[in-house]
Amino acid sequence: MSEFLSREDVVILTGRKRATAQITALRSMGVPYLVNAAGNPVVPVAVITGIFRQPEKISHSGWQSAKVQHG
Repeated sequence: MSEFLSREDVVILTGRKRATAQITALRSMGVPYLVNAAGNPVVPVAVITGIFRQPEKISHSGWQSAKVQHG
């Protein structure tokens, strides 16, 4: 598996075929991307998997800052 979405994946994600339209769509969706030497947007897979991953629950271990503890 590649570390980047395929060109077809970017077309599906953005609904656009032209690179300039894809870039506009990615920007409006807030999806981070890079532009390669050919002028095509390149989206890391980690960006997409991170967007759709459920946030981890924060553990409340009873920790308090020293300022709160000592008033």
